Amino acid sequence: KFFMDRDIMFSVKDPKTGKLEVLKGPKWGTPQCVEFWKPVIAGMTKMLAARGLAKSMMIGLCGDFAPGKGAVETITAAAADLKWIVHSHGTGWARKGVRGRPVGYQAFVWGGTPADPDIVSRYTGQRRYYGWKYPPLVAKFGRNEFRQDSTLQSEYRDFPEAIITGPGVYGPWAGPGKRKIGSGNDGMGRMGADFWPVFKDRRGRLNRVLAGHYVDWGGLDIGSHGIHYVVGPGKTGPTATARFEMLRECLQECEARIFLERMLTDPKRRAKVGEAAAVRIQEMLDRRVRVSLDFDIKHQGARDARWFVCSGWRERSAKLYAAAAEVAEVLKK
Repeated sequence: KFFMDRDIMFSVKDPKTGKLEVLKGPKWGTPQCVEFWKPVIAGMTKMLAARGLAKSMMIGLCGDFAPGKGAVETITAAAADLKWIVHSHGTGWARKGVRGRPVGYQAFVWGGTPADPDIVSRYTGQRRYYGWKYPPLVAKFGRNEFRQDSTLQSEYRDFPEAIITGPGVYGPWAGPGKRKIGSGNDGMGRMGADFWPVFKDRRGRLNRVLAGHYVDWGGLDIGSHGIHYVVGPGKTGPTATARFEMLRECLQECEARIFLERMLTDPKRRAKVGEAAAVRIQEMLDRRVRVSLDFDIKHQGARDARWFVCSGWRERSAKLYAAAAEVAEVLKK
């Protein structure tokens, strides 16, 4: 990793002429820099508060190029309660946070293969993984696995669940309530929703300038190594795409799965549902993992439409939602 502080560059707009001027901000780690950032953070907080998101703000983005001591100390002095975002290859340097500061969201490259629930991991001693149990949020950035120009559409119908049913792509976390080694991912990220190619270059060609602002460090660039939009540009606003609908359907099934896992891992809820039903539901969930894992092994992870159509997905979905409805009814009593 590279730990150092770059110059602070910002734009100033002349309200009369509309002209933009690029200026350099104060040096990181100085009192002047703290005062520079305070109104920026206050302004962002106000904008987010207007949308009910005031408590969701985080600082980032830490890529393979990580902030130095001066930047972290400055931001901490300006906003001590903010957590950081990390999007990086590897995880070793971020295990204890960004220079000791807490991390709220992490997206890591690679990893995410579903784990066979019949096999105990020699590294973790686990058979199943529950990323939703532990902070912080951890996502997989599927570099080149989700690209605008080449990704098979059916990937979006299966891959999110494959990610959350496999071991994590990060290192061990110690302490009460912290994420344990290999405890699983929370899902897939970072993806663009509507970074459409709306600007033209000098040759008149549409480019990906918006997506290009989100970390252009080689394989971390969502513009060329990821997906920069999952919804399409409609006449009056965003419109659904086949990719978006498949992603939505799988995410709904992930939520149903997590609902059932909360019951299976909670002794009181499990007892209320009954052990026979719990064993049956666990086997149903394990079967979903095996189907995805079997296809990974046989076809090197290329979940194409032919596999998905012939995989018995309707029956699997029906059993999943029926089990969720069954458990919800029992737990209401």
